[in-house]
Amino acid sequence: MRDPDGFNQDPHSPLAVDGNDEVRGEAIWGAKKALTAEVQAEYDAWFRRKVQERLDEARNPAAVFYTQEDAEAMMEARLEEPIA
Repeated sequence: MRDPDGFNQDPHSPLAVDGNDEVRGEAIWGAKKALTAEVQAEYDAWFRRKVQERLDEARNPAAVFYTQEDAEAMMEARLEEPIA
């Protein structure tokens, strides 16, 4: 059964599927492996550290922020540059 957003409840699968579709999931992500509590804790610590690093960068008074329009203009300029 699909959720309202169209994604499978399984956080390891990006595809909406009806029922159990292990073949599709394994084709995309590889065989599912149960993570130990230690590995989960290590990942959680790594993730929190990375998020904190980005928050610290954003709080830096010298941080530079771009509007959506600025970012689009920069991408357009890059796309128009000849490939070397």
